[in-house]
Amino acid sequence: MMFRTAALLAAVTCVAAQPPIPNKLSDLGWLMTGNDTRPQTEPLEIEVFGDFQCPDTRDAWNNILFPLLQWLKGKENAVTIIYHPFPLPYHYNSFQSVMVADVGVRLVVDDLKVDRQTAFEKVATELFKYQDNFQNNATNDMTQPQIWKQVFWPILLAAGVSPSHESVFLQQQTNANLNQNVRVPWKFGCSITVSGTPMYFINRVVSYDAASWSLTQWQQFILSHS
Repeated sequence: MMFRTAALLAAVTCVAAQPPIPNKLSDLGWLMTGNDTRPQTEPLEIEVFGDFQCPDTRDAWNNILFPLLQWLKGKENAVTIIYHPFPLPYHYNSFQSVMVADVGVRLVVDDLKVDRQTAFEKVATELFKYQDNFQNNATNDMTQPQIWKQVFWPILLAAGVSPSHESVFLQQQTNANLNQNVRVPWKFGCSITVSGTPMYFINRVVSYDAASWSLTQWQQFILSHS
């Protein structure tokens, strides 16, 4: 949901909270395709700022991002795409969903023996699929431990996490280091004036038009720049 008028408030918030400088951009989210090590060989670098609780981000994932990732298989050298989580403050469970995704990706890697990119695809797909289950009005009468156990845990099971990891997963909701780490991508987004989701940067330049592109337009754009 795009609320660009929040940019000034976001920028003020970040003055006293300078995000750490990452070794690579995917340290502030998840690498979805390509390679973000330096020197970078891909001609295009696309950064997506999204919110797992945002219906607009869900639509972008279902209609653009996930199909685009499938189309790019075998064309990984054409583009680097990075997903940065940007939990919007009026989505009450958004921050928790990023914590869940962080834990879930690591568990899927361990349980299914897949790479992080594949694990992220699985976890993100299930979070967006069951997004309605952790919307504000769906969880108004639930505590945080109930949301983690009754809402988020079944989502990770659907993503392929082993049932044996339930206690390990539930313990992470009070993990102070995880909580701090999840704040960093949000601070990073604020520092470059991200104010809503989904929001796209192409080769470090913000593109407001890209939010309205069709899958075909994205494909044409990538082919014309590769």
